Amino acid sequence: MSRHARHTRRLEATKEFLVPCSGGTEASRSGAHVGYLIDDNDEWACSEVYLPWDFAKIVDINIAFIPIADLDPMTMRVTVDFAGVGYSAQATSDTADRVIANCVTPQIMEHGILDLVNLSPLGPRTYMGVEMERVATMNTNALILGVRIRYNTPIYAQKL
Repeated sequence: MSRHARHTRRLEATKEFLVPCSGGTEASRSGAHVGYLIDDNDEWACSEVYLPWDFAKIVDINIAFIPIADLDPMTMRVTVDFAGVGYSAQATSDTADRVIANCVTPQIMEHGILDLVNLSPLGPRTYMGVEMERVATMNTNALILGVRIRYNTPIYAQKL
């Protein structure tokens, strides 16, 4: 690698954070783990995520949960709404029914939802609401802990 190439590469760091559920139909806990229980029809849990100023590219988005019953598979509906300040709160909205295999209580599990999100409009200072819910035909039985986000940021990010 030439000396010039070394100084022109875009260096990135990976950061991650967990956003606990900020609302739902039934607050609950499993040991010292807290969240919102989804074990009946029309129950839901939500997390509100803010992508920080140094956000460059999403790497992974996962729902963290603890199954309350052994299910194979467990199903739940996931909706992701996101927009920047000054735009409609549902400027971009994606919904999908998810099938999660081999749910074993009381293991902490994660389920990836990156494929559900339209990545093109995501940028710094974006608000993202993530809702997990059980609808009438589903068997969701889990304590939803929150949403874990992993993203890349330039090492030499300039704050805007």
